[in-house]
Amino acid sequence: MSLSSKQVVPEDGMIITEDVTLVPGVYVLRHGLTIAADGVTLDGAGAMLVGSQDWPVAIFMEGRRDVTIKNLSTVGFHHAVRLKNCRDVNIVGNRFRFSSELDFYSHPLSVYAPLEQMHGAAIFLQDVQSTIISDNDMGHQQNGVLAYGCRGLIIERNQAPMCSGQGVYLYDSHECTIQDNLLDFCARISHLPDGRKDIGAGAASVMLISGSSKNLILRNFMRGSGDGVLACGYPEAAKVAQCNDNIIEGNDASYCLNVSFEATFGRRNVFRENKANGSNYGFWLGYSCETEVVDNEIIENRIAGVAIEHGHGNSILGNILKRNRSGILLWTDYYEQLVRVFPDCEASWDYTIARNVIEANRDGIRSYTEQRVREPLCYNYRILDNTIRDNHTGIRLQRVRDCELQGNRLVNNHSSGVWLIKCSDISAVGNVFEANRVDVIGELTERVDDTSHLESRAEVE
Repeated sequence: MSLSSKQVVPEDGMIITEDVTLVPGVYVLRHGLTIAADGVTLDGAGAMLVGSQDWPVAIFMEGRRDVTIKNLSTVGFHHAVRLKNCRDVNIVGNRFRFSSELDFYSHPLSVYAPLEQMHGAAIFLQDVQSTIISDNDMGHQQNGVLAYGCRGLIIERNQAPMCSGQGVYLYDSHECTIQDNLLDFCARISHLPDGRKDIGAGAASVMLISGSSKNLILRNFMRGSGDGVLACGYPEAAKVAQCNDNIIEGNDASYCLNVSFEATFGRRNVFRENKANGSNYGFWLGYSCETEVVDNEIIENRIAGVAIEHGHGNSILGNILKRNRSGILLWTDYYEQLVRVFPDCEASWDYTIARNVIEANRDGIRSYTEQRVREPLCYNYRILDNTIRDNHTGIRLQRVRDCELQGNRLVNNHSSGVWLIKCSDISAVGNVFEANRVDVIGELTERVDDTSHLESRAEVE
């Protein structure tokens, strides 16, 4: 059906080929509407399209460009809007609610769902480029935006809180900008067959998967979710698809059930000026390389502020780390399969930890090599110009070698400023020790600062 009028009453299965404004009202459309021409504007004018959650889609487009969808409301459907192989689309000022959602009890959430098993969402995008999604209301369903194989999306100023899956999900999608969105409380509790509960259960405000790289995630609220940001570059044993070169800046992902910011198996990701407070972990960055954690607020996390296993080439600079169990936690354990896939991550090595304020943690900086690992040890840390005060232990290293401690101020740490256990070649230059119960337990070498402040103690097992 081709339309020639400007204002129309939508009909089930209608084909739209020119600019259309819908007559306000509530319409039950089992087969939705299809936009089948370029350069079209669909103005919902407040009209509401209603469908069942097992009906496929309210608005569908394939192979179109320069289309605008605005001022529309939908309830139900598997997807409110589905775009395939489109570009230069504007989806602005709409209200999409209650698209299909997996039951918490009988369907655990798969965060690695391939295209053919796509979940429900307000907006589903496949092979879409240069598209703007702005000022939409997409909360209270499983997913806000699902994007597969997309490039150059701008997702901004939307509201997608209270989703039981992801606020925004990028699968093999690149050079996208996700900014100024409200994505709080994207969380899920799944009931496992053995009776346990999976808290968080793979839900996240923003998820990057299957190689999604060079994206910007800026100034979003992502509080109280399963994870705030979850970026995983190794979802399947047979497939390495690292999420690299993403910039995550100015977001608040506090009070998450699991991790405020999680990025594993990735390279050159930057986390700058975020808030990561009150979660299990502020940052979980296992097997990450050349990652920067800079100028973040990381307070009162239950296990660790920054936790990285088997990472290397990482920088932790200028952060505030207060009242975490461990401020910074770095370690080497041994998982043969992962080390075989990522041989350069065999150990935890080559870190710069500088200019941080590390205060009132149980351990300010802790690094260890697990006892079952014979070689290699954690090694080559540069711990420089930090203020480390009021912790139980300021710096605790166990089975670590070849590290430099320079220019740090270790003050009023209640057990010890530095505690070395089975370490070697740990040098100290120009550090200041004040009012610690014990300044150093273990053996520091190349001590060129005031040795009266570096009282050595016997090695402690």
